[in-house]
Amino acid sequence: WLYAELDAWAHRQNHNAPHKDKNKFLSHGIPAIICATPHGFNLLDFKLPVQSELFDEVEAIYAPPDHPVFDLVPPSFDQHAQYLYASLGKPQVSLDSFWNVYQMLLAQFQAIEGDDDLTVLLSQGVVEPEDEDVPLLPSLQDLPQNAGLVG
Repeated sequence: WLYAELDAWAHRQNHNAPHKDKNKFLSHGIPAIICATPHGFNLLDFKLPVQSELFDEVEAIYAPPDHPVFDLVPPSFDQHAQYLYASLGKPQVSLDSFWNVYQMLLAQFQAIEGDDDLTVLLSQGVVEPEDEDVPLLPSLQDLPQNAGLVG
């Protein structure tokens, strides 16, 4: 859903002319047309093509889907939510349907009776670290002291 909304926003921005700005030095017009035919606007094309496989490789290295940063909810809650979402038939979530899907899923959660594990899990809330230092993830190591970093 989020990617679809971002794609729609990018399409609007790239295929519609911005408001005129008399102080603007660059070319006026629809960005997609300017990008497709820079020579028609007396511009040079400095674009460097990058293969999409390279983006996939970089994403796999620096943002693997199984990284703990993407664990937005506890695993027990995720299992319950996935099960209930599947029981609804996995409806398509969009800007127009989000609220209805949320209300159906909420009703499913409220219908669960006697699940003490889920009740305890949801009542615990977020646990903040006691000190101001955030513990390092197991796969990372501390920076050396005075590594020439400013800030």
